Amino acid sequence: MTLPEDSKIIIVGGGTFGLSTALWLLRKNYKNVTVLDPFPVPSEISAGNDVNKLIQSSYINKFHDELSKESLKLWQTDPVFIKNYHETGILYSSSSEKAYQGLLEKNKRQIEYGREPFKTVTSKEDYQEIIPALTGDLKGWKGLLQPDECGWAHARDSLISAGEEIIKLGGKIKIGEVNELIKEKGSIKGVKTKQGDVYYGDKIIISAGASSINVLSFQDQLFAKSWAYAHIKLSQEEADSLRGIPVLINSDLGFFFEPDSNNELKISNEQPGYTHFVDGKDNPESSVPIAKDQIPYEAEVAIRDILRATLPQYADREFVKKRICWCTDTADRFFLIDEHPDYDGSLVLATGDSGHAFKFMPVIGKYISELVIKGKANVDRETYDHWRWRPEVTREDTRIGGDGKRRDIGEFKRWT
Repeated sequence: MTLPEDSKIIIVGGGTFGLSTALWLLRKNYKNVTVLDPFPVPSEISAGNDVNKLIQSSYINKFHDELSKESLKLWQTDPVFIKNYHETGILYSSSSEKAYQGLLEKNKRQIEYGREPFKTVTSKEDYQEIIPALTGDLKGWKGLLQPDECGWAHARDSLISAGEEIIKLGGKIKIGEVNELIKEKGSIKGVKTKQGDVYYGDKIIISAGASSINVLSFQDQLFAKSWAYAHIKLSQEEADSLRGIPVLINSDLGFFFEPDSNNELKISNEQPGYTHFVDGKDNPESSVPIAKDQIPYEAEVAIRDILRATLPQYADREFVKKRICWCTDTADRFFLIDEHPDYDGSLVLATGDSGHAFKFMPVIGKYISELVIKGKANVDRETYDHWRWRPEVTREDTRIGGDGKRRDIGEFKRWT
């Protein structure tokens, strides 16, 4: 049975998934929608609260590839998102043969899916033809250039735009940190916050990203991890020399974007992720997010190494911003979007961003809202099966970068 339009819908989490879902529900004429988050939009704990995020439209996996194409069309046309999208292209790179083979596989699938192959980049001269400002030796670097249908989006402004549209359409965004579900005879009737507020609803959606595990158990399906990034300040002339460049990604080392409007260059090192095990046990549900405007010293070294390889003139420049950003991986890095099996369809899960959700922000709410409105028996089966509740799936950490070893932030004594 279709959910009545006057139903009360509570969304726990005002980040990428939560705001997208609220937007799609309101556009489908569901007016009684409330988003709860510990912070106003853009939430301080949302992984999407960042100056820029990668917008990718090419995946080896066909399911994600098709979804990324659907999302790209909305980045290019939806009035909420188009103003924040920058189609600069992406320069995929590698320093190791293993990573390069992965890029070649990406190019092979691009051709199989009926699209133009990427441009091969094999020398320093090739790189400088694309980004003239590169002065590093780029020793051992090889890559592929995708010149269009990809780039980056201003992430924080995208959250703000979505939040403004939600309010405009009659939705509500409330401040509250949910820490309890209100249960009644196999159903979830509402939520309670640490502040003591109670919100009742016909449907409750948990879309709290890495903080989802603070609300209920996911049977080790979610694994909270963080990554580091830093900003350096450029002069106007320096920033102009990098304006409009493609996003430069080295699968082994890290990535950076063109400078932002404040002439700051954001750089992130690539590594398998930092955990935060609060009870000392190496299991997914004991890793919980912790806010830090600092990064491990090893991340600083890695970020400066990226600059030395590409833009050595900036390698020793002061960091004007440092932060660790939290994501939550599933075992197979497909999202977790399903009705909770222990209840009667009243509790919907929309989490497990797996570090690549933001590019899907314009479209992911479509699928979550369909599940909320129609129920799991009436949504597209192939899509549902990719995202269903699946504690039986064996975890295989495919994250690469750095020395390939995942570390807990409790191990680090020195922070930048």
